[in-house]
Amino acid sequence: MYRKFYFIVLLILFPWLSFAQSTTRQEMPVRKQFIEILSSYTYIDDWDTSIAKHVCNQLEDAHPELSITVGYAGIGTRSSFLAERFAMQGTFSSLRFSSEKRIPDVLVLIGDEAWMFYRIMDLRGLWEKVPVVLCGVSPEIMSDYSAFFPDRQIVDSLLIPVQDSRKELPVTAVVVKDNTPGAVQLMKQLIPGLKEIVFLSNHSYQDVLAEKRLRTIAAQNELTIRTVFCNECDMEDVNRQLSSLPEQAAVVVNMMVAPDNLPVPVFALRDDHNGNRYVGGFMASIHDISKHTAEVALRLYEGAPADSIPFTYLDEQVILNKTKVLHYNLSARADKLTDVVYNHIPPSFFVRHIRLIAFWLLVVIILFFVVVIYRRSRNSSRRLLASMKQHEMFYNKYQLVYQNMPIGLLSLDCDGNLLNHNEGAESFLNILPQSVRKSFNLFKAGILSSEEQGKVRQRVPLTNLYTVGSKYYRLVFRPEQNEQSGAQNILMIAVDNTDIMEARKEKDQIFEMLNFAMKASGVGVAEYNLVDQKGFATDAWYDNMGVEHGSEDFTNVHRCLLPQYAGKIESYFKQIKQGEKNLFLDTVEVQYPSGEKHWIRFLIQLMEYAPERGIIVVAELTLNIDEQITREQELTEALQKAREADRLKNSFIANMREGIRVPLKEIIENSTLLTRETDPVVKKKLNEGIERHNQVLLMLVEQLIEVAKKGE
Repeated sequence: MYRKFYFIVLLILFPWLSFAQSTTRQEMPVRKQFIEILSSYTYIDDWDTSIAKHVCNQLEDAHPELSITVGYAGIGTRSSFLAERFAMQGTFSSLRFSSEKRIPDVLVLIGDEAWMFYRIMDLRGLWEKVPVVLCGVSPEIMSDYSAFFPDRQIVDSLLIPVQDSRKELPVTAVVVKDNTPGAVQLMKQLIPGLKEIVFLSNHSYQDVLAEKRLRTIAAQNELTIRTVFCNECDMEDVNRQLSSLPEQAAVVVNMMVAPDNLPVPVFALRDDHNGNRYVGGFMASIHDISKHTAEVALRLYEGAPADSIPFTYLDEQVILNKTKVLHYNLSARADKLTDVVYNHIPPSFFVRHIRLIAFWLLVVIILFFVVVIYRRSRNSSRRLLASMKQHEMFYNKYQLVYQNMPIGLLSLDCDGNLLNHNEGAESFLNILPQSVRKSFNLFKAGILSSEEQGKVRQRVPLTNLYTVGSKYYRLVFRPEQNEQSGAQNILMIAVDNTDIMEARKEKDQIFEMLNFAMKASGVGVAEYNLVDQKGFATDAWYDNMGVEHGSEDFTNVHRCLLPQYAGKIESYFKQIKQGEKNLFLDTVEVQYPSGEKHWIRFLIQLMEYAPERGIIVVAELTLNIDEQITREQELTEALQKAREADRLKNSFIANMREGIRVPLKEIIENSTLLTRETDPVVKKKLNEGIERHNQVLLMLVEQLIEVAKKGE
């Protein structure tokens, strides 16, 4: 009895004892050393994310027992000073709060913003002793924070003075030098006659600082610089602004990501080893920055004082993207540069094809061994099993195709009763009356004639076009044998040809309209095959050629042409059959059976040439030009009459020229003498002479006028 009582007590106390033991273990945590990495930017920013990951990996490789935390403040967008400070404080606090408050052994701050806001925070007490490694900071930011916050009023009491910061805080730094002079020099070396630099900015702190540096260097090099703020317009507007850049321009980015396929080269002020958008730049590589940062952090972690570690100033180098250099045809100038580091190097043509050949060779070898092993392992039982499975697979596929075919499939027994059908036959059955559709029987539906029903009963294949309701269906009947029962069934295939027939009607209407228009204008068109002499033509063509309408046989179709013109066409057809594809264009004369003669403008063009398939198609165009020929003849006769009249007029005027000159000369001489003579008798004779010659001259002028009227 006591044993049962003790057992019940132990069962009740055991959970409480276990909980107390677990609580005791939680109250005695093991102090783990850790390093905290805090970035100014967001996780999607490739530059600082890559540095944080590289530093974290190198620290873990050196000391696996370390606990490393990484946080991203996202304070580089210049939204609000207070919001950015709270974001920094929140990120900073979230990294060091777990089950207990812990102070890191080493603090790594990535970016200028992290350093500036870190100095604003209240770091009195234990945090003053935490060694700090600044990664990727600028020299001017280390000396004057106002260069980084030009539009912010910061109370000096909130900050640890710059000159005293290293005295009060254990800080060392990996400093990135100003690389804008080298970047501008690189652009000038790669782009001959560089005139303009376009800087893409998101108005962050880093971009404002980079723009300030670029403007200083551009002014020294007499270059034009233009800033495009990408946070003030959408990317379509940015692409539109950048699409019309001159050839002597370059695009520079710092925090922004440039659009793809820009017409001018794009350079970066920071290393972006994961991207393939930029030609390159003059910069410190991510590998060097993270390597030196990890080395300094390890020295601090191992106990070295921060004031004993001097600032590390990184050297920049030219980093070029080989793919983009080739894309913008900059290889010739890039080869002249020294100490260049290339990335994104495309494989050579030979290497690319060697891999492809090796791959296919490996595939062939694998297939060969698979075939050999398969043949050796195959036996009669497996062949039978495979055959049965294959039969089942094909049967299932047949059923799937049968149910989903776009045409109607109906299976009928020998008496015409419907056995089954697929979904495609629903539209055909729905057209039929409800009484017929309910119990469909082919021979009672009234679709086939008695003769056609006899052929179907005799299992004779039949194909024909039928009108079913308001639609046109092509029905195909074929004998079918049921594999399971062996019964002789009928397979009926129903294809909806309504669209085809309506299109054919529209085509016939269009042809009739075209034929009417051509007949009214006298333009005839024909197309036929020279091999079998079959084709078609419009009514106007038959009228122009003087042959009967509607004939599809074009043998001796040019019989009404006069012999000399018919011979030309026959010679042209011989050239076509020999492979020559010249154009025939001439004016021919046609004599109709009634004896009438007409002039036709004749054109023949080869349309399709495939004699191996029995196809040599030509097109003919004819136009009756009787009126044109008649007008030309009338014009020729009128022109000839005008020329003859003009010749007679000129001859008459030439003959009359001497007759006009004599009286005119006499009039002039008598008039001159009359002005000088004083004797009245002599003056009277001179006046009479002038009057006489005036009459002669007047008579000649009247004759000239008459001749001119006749000439008109």
